[in-house]
Amino acid sequence: MWVMNLQYPGSTPVTADVYRAAAAKFWRHDEAWDLNTHEGKAMAATCIIDRTYVKDSLGLCDSCWPLMYSHHTDDKVGDSTLESRTFNAVTGKKLDEDALLKFGEIIFNQQRAILLREGRTPKKDDTVADFNFTDPVQSVFMNPDVLVPGEGDTVLNRKGQTLDRKAFMKMRNEFYQLRGWDPETGNPTEEKLRELGLSDLLNV
Repeated sequence: MWVMNLQYPGSTPVTADVYRAAAAKFWRHDEAWDLNTHEGKAMAATCIIDRTYVKDSLGLCDSCWPLMYSHHTDDKVGDSTLESRTFNAVTGKKLDEDALLKFGEIIFNQQRAILLREGRTPKKDDTVADFNFTDPVQSVFMNPDVLVPGEGDTVLNRKGQTLDRKAFMKMRNEFYQLRGWDPETGNPTEEKLRELGLSDLLNV
């Protein structure tokens, strides 16, 4: 939506300022929006995964959820509580955003335990396809020039970039820590499983 607004000003409400504000709100890190730094990306991944598992459990469509921007708010940033409000309206519960997203974390850790039981090896399997490290990006779906917002109104081009292996490993370790997983093994810790009410998985 930011790229579309860049190409056709006014076609969407997603200016660079809206992009940054929405990223900080939904991904819970002030640098999550900045594709020129690796800071905040592990936190963004954590938030995106938890929200995705909740969204899928609620049967909400990928094509429009989460609603990160809006034509109807003063700042044009979407409402991050809509999933929990939808859940509450249907069930009569009174869960806030964090309480609902905790279900996403529980589901993700259940899945992790199953994958580990079935032979997943974190240090080998928790990675991206090798071409990300070796083949410079040439285009992105609906963004053939690989444009990203910079500071202020600056527009940057990421064409020709590759993913740095050391930076990826650092982000992966940070992701493990944010998840409450052992940074050496990539396995959920006993403390985390008990916190999530998943102590029955300790012997899986």
